[in-house]
Amino acid sequence: MAESQQSYLLELWDNNICPNCGQRIPEGTRVGSGKKSEGGFCRLSCYGEYYSIEIVERARKVSAQRRDTANPEESGSEGAVKREFTIPAGY
Repeated sequence: MAESQQSYLLELWDNNICPNCGQRIPEGTRVGSGKKSEGGFCRLSCYGEYYSIEIVERARKVSAQRRDTANPEESGSEGAVKREFTIPAGY
């Protein structure tokens, strides 16, 4: 996160102002990640809107990791190993 964005979010935190919609945040109702440097929001929907690009990118990475773990041969990921087993005659 850029230094200027962090400063901006910290200033808004201190003044109880939502960085997404600009509304005043009533005491005890602030939502967000819990990190002061990432800001506090009046509603969860404001948090989602403000960080939507990062949230979507994070979801794509998780989805790709799960796909690679579930089907390493189909994903085309590097390091995937195809295992073939031969059953000896007589079994």
